Amino acid sequence: EREKERERERERKAFERESSKERKTTRKMPSSPKSQPIVGSTKSGEEDGNTKAAAAASPTNTSNNEEEKKRKAEEKERRRQEHLARMAVEGKPKPKLQKAASKAERRAQQEAQRAAKEQEKSSSGAAPKKQDKGSNNNNKGVNATRGGSDKITSASGGGNTDMRTKTRKDSHFCERHFSHLNLHQTPKSNIIDRDSIEFQYPCVQRLVDAYQTRKCVGSTDRVRQLLLCLKEVVQSHSHKSGSYSQALLVLINHVISRIEEARPISTSMENAVKLLKTHLTVLSQCEKLKEAGDDAEMMTFEAQKKKTLEHLEDMLKEYVDKAVETIVKTLSSYYAENKVQHVVTYGHSESVVKSLIRSKENGYENMCVTIVDAAPSFEGRKALEHLLDADISCEYTLMHGMDVVFQRCDNSKDEAEQSMICCIGASAVLANGKIMSRAGSASFCDAAKRRGVKVLVAAETIKFHERVGIDSVLHNDIQDFVIEPGMVSDLRKLCLSYDHVNDIDEIVCERGIISPSKAVNFVI
Repeated sequence: EREKERERERERKAFERESSKERKTTRKMPSSPKSQPIVGSTKSGEEDGNTKAAAAASPTNTSNNEEEKKRKAEEKERRRQEHLARMAVEGKPKPKLQKAASKAERRAQQEAQRAAKEQEKSSSGAAPKKQDKGSNNNNKGVNATRGGSDKITSASGGGNTDMRTKTRKDSHFCERHFSHLNLHQTPKSNIIDRDSIEFQYPCVQRLVDAYQTRKCVGSTDRVRQLLLCLKEVVQSHSHKSGSYSQALLVLINHVISRIEEARPISTSMENAVKLLKTHLTVLSQCEKLKEAGDDAEMMTFEAQKKKTLEHLEDMLKEYVDKAVETIVKTLSSYYAENKVQHVVTYGHSESVVKSLIRSKENGYENMCVTIVDAAPSFEGRKALEHLLDADISCEYTLMHGMDVVFQRCDNSKDEAEQSMICCIGASAVLANGKIMSRAGSASFCDAAKRRGVKVLVAAETIKFHERVGIDSVLHNDIQDFVIEPGMVSDLRKLCLSYDHVNDIDEIVCERGIISPSKAVNFVI
């Protein structure tokens, strides 16, 4: 029985193996021959239909493409013939057709250009490298002299490179730490380009020369000359088409950029330009409104020019001339009301000098004036000449003698009587109550404050600014370095143009006498 069971088991497994083989062979066999013709006949019928449709449409498309190409070729040839005929009428020679360069010719041309560049680099770069190595070996830890730096500048940049762009290791301390100020500006050539602002408007060149040579100094005088120059520019500007205000705004930006190359603009000049740009913006908005269909008539270019000139004239009268006149009246009456016997001033201020002369003309003669001055500009000498011409008793001293002057101060406790006051001018009045005045004003006001002398500042509101002043380095102007005979070659004097002054009591402007903390309320 066991043998029979084993035999039946072997037969069953053999049957299963054979059945599995048959199933595998049936899966690999292709589909029946009856079904293939049916599917194939359907697809072939569709393909035959598409082929017949494409064959029917292809002659039309081919003919259209050929006609389009032929038409374009004829149009190109017609334009070419017209161009040749026009050149023949103008007397120009016919252009020569150049053959397309072969691959070998292009490769030869590229190799020749590469060889020329390498030769130029080797000839121009070898000498400077040797010079730098020698200078580093011979001058370790020694700053370069001014003459040497000028030679390097002229050799590398053609004489017009600014030292602000240089970051040499052997540069001077001032050139590294005051590089954001106008250091060593090289004067430009006397040859003026015909497309430049100076050629089109000579008044710009005159103003630039006056700023660069410092013939025009003082914030009030600088803004007055700027407004006069802008009046000439607007008067001679000829506008043909487009927006008048936009064209004039672009021109004003070019003029201001050229002036800033000579010397950074002062706060009063910045405010004047801002007011002018605001006026031009209003004109531009009016033009847009009228173009959009407003009932009002469009202003002509001449009317807009006349309105701009009137705006500049009003600015000059209101913010400069009338403001100075009001400050002069206020100060002259202040001297008489407080019975001031001694006025100490620093440098030259137009408002202060005029107020002293006005008080003399009004009959207040019981007053002595002391002028404190300092290098390098010695502006106090100009104030001394004006006061002596007006027959005013004056004293003149330098910075080291101002303490002797303040020792004579004997101000009474009564505020109605002040025997001595200090009165100076300002270049800018900042929002935090500080003022920017000529270099040396901070020491002058500090010495006066220590002696109990009241300090007044004469400044027009066009000099007020919303900027807050923290230090005297960020926004400043640098004068030329002074090299005196006998000085060490690499030692130079740093001459900043302005100081930030804290020790002031009152500010005299055209709005009256105000406290420094309230100056931000009068910003234009």
